[in-house]
Amino acid sequence: MMGTFFLSDFIPFTGWIDTLRGLHARLERSFNEMDKFYQKFIDEHMDSNEKTQAEKDIVDVVLQLKKNDSSSIDLTNDNIKGLLMAVIKETLRLHLPAPLLIPRETSQKCTIEGYEILAKTLIYVNAWAIYRDLKAWKDPKEFIPERFLNSNIDLRGQNFEFIPFGAGRKICPGLNLAFATMDLILANLFYSFDWELPPAMTREDIDTEVLPGITQHKKNPLCVVAKCRV
Repeated sequence: MMGTFFLSDFIPFTGWIDTLRGLHARLERSFNEMDKFYQKFIDEHMDSNEKTQAEKDIVDVVLQLKKNDSSSIDLTNDNIKGLLMAVIKETLRLHLPAPLLIPRETSQKCTIEGYEILAKTLIYVNAWAIYRDLKAWKDPKEFIPERFLNSNIDLRGQNFEFIPFGAGRKICPGLNLAFATMDLILANLFYSFDWELPPAMTREDIDTEVLPGITQHKKNPLCVVAKCRV
Protein backbone atom coordinates (compact mmCIF):
# COMPACT_ATOMS: atom_id res chain seq x y z
CA MET A 1 0.00 0.00 0.00
CA MET A 2 2.95 2.35 0.61
CA GLY A 3 3.79 2.17 -3.08
CA THR A 4 0.19 2.40 -4.35
CA PHE A 5 -0.86 5.50 -6.29
CA PHE A 6 -3.49 7.51 -4.40
CA LEU A 7 -5.01 10.21 -6.59
CA SER A 8 -5.98 12.20 -3.47
CA ASP A 9 -2.28 12.60 -2.59
CA PHE A 10 -2.02 14.96 -5.55
CA ILE A 11 -5.60 16.23 -5.92
CA PRO A 12 -7.16 16.27 -2.41
CA PHE A 13 -10.82 16.59 -3.41
CA THR A 14 -10.64 13.38 -5.53
CA GLY A 15 -10.48 11.11 -2.45
CA TRP A 16 -13.84 9.60 -3.44
CA ILE A 17 -12.16 8.04 -6.48
CA ASP A 18 -9.68 6.22 -4.23
CA THR A 19 -12.64 5.02 -2.16
CA LEU A 20 -14.38 3.63 -5.27
CA ARG A 21 -11.14 1.86 -6.22
CA GLY A 22 -11.22 0.12 -2.84
CA LEU A 23 -7.89 1.61 -1.72
CA HIS A 24 -9.16 3.04 1.56
CA ALA A 25 -10.70 -0.31 2.50
CA ARG A 26 -7.44 -2.13 1.69
CA LEU A 27 -5.47 0.42 3.70
CA GLU A 28 -7.78 0.03 6.70
CA ARG A 29 -7.58 -3.76 6.44
CA SER A 30 -3.78 -3.69 6.33
CA PHE A 31 -3.67 -1.35 9.32
CA ASN A 32 -5.97 -3.60 11.35
CA GLU A 33 -3.87 -6.68 10.54
CA MET A 34 -0.67 -4.95 11.64
CA ASP A 35 -2.38 -3.56 14.74
CA LYS A 36 -3.56 -7.05 15.76
CA PHE A 37 -0.07 -8.43 15.24
CA TYR A 38 1.53 -5.77 17.43
CA GLN A 39 -1.18 -6.17 20.09
CA LYS A 40 -0.57 -9.92 20.20
CA PHE A 41 3.15 -9.25 20.54
CA ILE A 42 2.52 -6.89 23.48
CA ASP A 43 0.06 -9.31 25.13
CA GLU A 44 2.62 -12.11 24.96
CA HIS A 45 5.11 -9.94 26.83
CA MET A 46 2.52 -8.95 29.43
CA ASP A 47 1.54 -12.59 30.06
CA SER A 48 5.11 -13.92 30.18
CA ASN A 49 6.71 -14.96 33.46
CA GLU A 50 9.22 -12.74 35.24
CA LYS A 51 12.39 -12.42 33.21
CA THR A 52 15.93 -11.75 34.29
CA GLN A 53 17.52 -8.44 33.35
CA ALA A 54 19.53 -10.15 30.60
CA GLU A 55 16.41 -11.73 29.08
CA LYS A 56 14.39 -8.52 28.83
CA ASP A 57 13.94 -6.86 25.44
CA ILE A 58 12.87 -3.32 24.59
CA VAL A 59 9.14 -4.14 24.87
CA ASP A 60 9.64 -5.54 28.39
CA VAL A 61 11.47 -2.37 29.41
CA VAL A 62 8.76 -0.06 28.05
CA LEU A 63 5.98 -2.13 29.65
CA GLN A 64 7.83 -1.87 32.96
CA LEU A 65 8.01 1.91 32.56
CA LYS A 66 4.28 1.97 31.86
CA LYS A 67 3.53 -0.24 34.88
CA ASN A 68 5.66 1.82 37.26
CA ASP A 69 4.46 5.09 35.75
CA SER A 70 8.12 6.13 35.60
CA SER A 71 8.11 7.55 32.07
CA SER A 72 8.06 11.27 31.33
CA ILE A 73 5.08 10.65 29.01
CA ASP A 74 1.83 8.76 29.50
CA LEU A 75 2.65 5.53 27.65
CA THR A 76 -0.13 3.69 25.84
CA ASN A 77 -0.18 0.52 23.77
CA ASP A 78 -0.27 2.71 20.66
CA ASN A 79 3.01 4.32 21.80
CA ILE A 80 4.57 0.87 22.19
CA LYS A 81 3.38 -0.19 18.73
CA GLY A 82 4.92 2.96 17.31
CA LEU A 83 8.13 2.16 19.18
CA LEU A 84 8.40 -1.17 17.38
CA MET A 85 8.52 0.90 14.15
CA ALA A 86 10.87 3.48 15.78
CA VAL A 87 13.48 0.67 16.18
CA ILE A 88 14.10 0.86 12.40
CA LYS A 89 14.61 4.63 12.57
CA GLU A 90 17.07 4.38 15.44
CA THR A 91 19.01 1.66 13.64
CA LEU A 92 19.28 3.86 10.55
CA ARG A 93 20.45 6.73 12.76
CA LEU A 94 23.12 4.90 14.75
CA HIS A 95 24.20 2.30 12.17
CA LEU A 96 23.42 3.95 8.85
CA PRO A 97 24.32 1.91 5.72
CA ALA A 98 26.35 4.73 4.11
CA PRO A 99 28.22 7.34 6.23
CA LEU A 100 28.39 9.77 3.29
CA LEU A 101 25.33 10.61 1.21
CA ILE A 102 25.46 10.78 -2.59
CA PRO A 103 27.62 13.81 -3.57
CA ARG A 104 25.90 17.05 -4.60
CA GLU A 105 27.11 20.02 -6.64
CA THR A 106 26.45 23.68 -5.86
CA SER A 107 24.51 25.44 -8.61
CA GLN A 108 25.73 28.91 -7.64
CA LYS A 109 28.18 30.66 -5.35
CA CYS A 110 27.05 30.84 -1.74
CA THR A 111 28.34 31.48 1.78
CA ILE A 112 27.98 28.90 4.57
CA GLU A 113 29.17 29.59 8.13
CA GLY A 114 31.38 32.37 6.80
CA TYR A 115 32.98 30.20 4.11
CA GLU A 116 32.57 31.14 0.46
CA ILE A 117 31.55 28.12 -1.62
CA LEU A 118 32.08 28.47 -5.35
CA ALA A 119 29.61 27.25 -7.95
CA LYS A 120 30.21 23.71 -9.29
CA THR A 121 31.78 22.68 -5.97
CA LEU A 122 31.34 18.99 -5.16
CA ILE A 123 29.80 18.57 -1.69
CA TYR A 124 29.73 15.47 0.49
CA VAL A 125 27.21 15.28 3.33
CA ASN A 126 28.64 13.45 6.36
CA ALA A 127 25.47 11.85 7.71
CA TRP A 128 27.48 9.82 10.24
CA ALA A 129 28.67 13.04 11.90
CA ILE A 130 25.19 14.62 11.82
CA TYR A 131 23.67 11.65 13.67
CA ARG A 132 26.30 11.97 16.41
CA ASP A 133 25.98 15.72 16.81
CA LEU A 134 25.17 16.69 20.40
CA LYS A 135 23.37 19.78 19.12
CA ALA A 136 20.88 17.61 17.24
CA TRP A 137 20.61 14.49 19.42
CA LYS A 138 20.64 13.74 23.13
CA ASP A 139 23.07 10.89 23.95
CA PRO A 140 23.73 10.36 20.21
CA LYS A 141 26.00 7.33 20.73
CA GLU A 142 23.34 5.42 22.64
CA PHE A 143 20.78 3.13 20.96
CA ILE A 144 17.49 4.62 22.21
CA PRO A 145 14.57 3.76 19.88
CA GLU A 146 12.07 5.49 22.18
CA ARG A 147 13.61 8.85 21.25
CA PHE A 148 11.25 8.81 18.25
CA LEU A 149 8.13 8.43 20.42
CA ASN A 150 5.92 11.52 20.14
CA SER A 151 8.59 13.02 17.86
CA ASN A 152 7.92 14.72 14.54
CA ILE A 153 11.37 13.78 13.21
CA ASP A 154 10.96 11.59 10.13
CA LEU A 155 13.35 10.21 7.53
CA ARG A 156 11.66 11.54 4.40
CA GLY A 157 13.97 14.51 3.90
CA GLN A 158 12.08 17.18 5.85
CA ASN A 159 14.23 17.02 8.99
CA PHE A 160 17.86 17.66 8.13
CA GLU A 161 19.18 16.11 11.34
CA PHE A 162 17.93 12.74 10.06
CA ILE A 163 18.28 12.14 6.31
CA PRO A 164 19.44 8.51 5.73
CA PHE A 165 17.79 8.60 2.28
CA GLY A 166 18.89 12.13 1.42
CA ALA A 167 16.57 15.09 0.83
CA GLY A 168 15.20 17.37 -1.85
CA ARG A 169 14.48 16.47 -5.46
CA LYS A 170 17.23 13.82 -5.48
CA ILE A 171 16.01 11.92 -2.44
CA CYS A 172 16.41 8.15 -2.79
CA PRO A 173 13.53 6.87 -5.00
CA GLY A 174 13.61 3.52 -3.18
CA LEU A 175 12.74 5.01 0.23
CA ASN A 176 9.20 3.60 0.48
CA LEU A 177 10.26 0.20 -0.87
CA ALA A 178 13.19 -0.01 1.57
CA PHE A 179 11.11 1.00 4.57
CA ALA A 180 8.26 -1.38 3.70
CA THR A 181 10.75 -4.20 3.11
CA MET A 182 12.43 -3.62 6.48
CA ASP A 183 9.01 -3.67 8.20
CA LEU A 184 8.20 -6.99 6.55
CA ILE A 185 11.59 -8.57 7.28
CA LEU A 186 11.63 -7.57 10.96
CA ALA A 187 8.00 -8.56 11.50
CA ASN A 188 8.68 -12.04 10.10
CA LEU A 189 11.90 -12.47 12.10
CA PHE A 190 10.21 -11.45 15.35
CA TYR A 191 7.08 -13.48 14.62
CA SER A 192 8.85 -16.68 13.55
CA PHE A 193 11.76 -16.90 16.00
CA ASP A 194 12.78 -16.29 19.58
CA TRP A 195 16.22 -14.68 19.59
CA GLU A 196 18.90 -15.32 22.19
CA LEU A 197 22.60 -14.71 22.62
CA PRO A 198 24.94 -17.72 22.61
CA PRO A 199 25.85 -19.24 26.01
CA ALA A 200 28.31 -17.20 28.09
CA MET A 201 27.74 -14.11 25.92
CA THR A 202 26.13 -10.94 27.30
CA ARG A 203 24.77 -7.83 25.60
CA GLU A 204 27.94 -5.99 26.59
CA ASP A 205 29.90 -8.48 24.45
CA ILE A 206 28.09 -7.49 21.24
CA ASP A 207 30.57 -5.89 18.86
CA THR A 208 29.15 -2.96 16.88
CA GLU A 209 32.40 -1.94 15.17
CA VAL A 210 32.27 -1.50 11.41
CA LEU A 211 34.84 -1.68 8.63
CA PRO A 212 35.95 1.52 6.88
CA GLY A 213 34.49 2.15 3.45
CA ILE A 214 31.80 3.90 1.42
CA THR A 215 29.20 1.57 2.93
CA GLN A 216 29.26 0.18 6.45
CA HIS A 217 29.74 -3.52 7.07
CA LYS A 218 30.20 -5.13 10.47
CA LYS A 219 33.80 -5.79 11.40
CA ASN A 220 32.85 -9.03 13.15
CA PRO A 221 29.69 -11.03 12.41
CA LEU A 222 26.91 -10.99 14.98
CA CYS A 223 26.30 -14.45 16.45
CA VAL A 224 22.78 -15.07 17.76
CA VAL A 225 20.66 -18.16 18.39
CA ALA A 226 17.31 -18.36 16.59
CA LYS A 227 14.73 -20.72 18.09
CA CYS A 228 11.77 -21.45 15.85
CA ARG A 229 8.38 -20.63 17.40
CA VAL A 230 6.09 -23.64 17.59
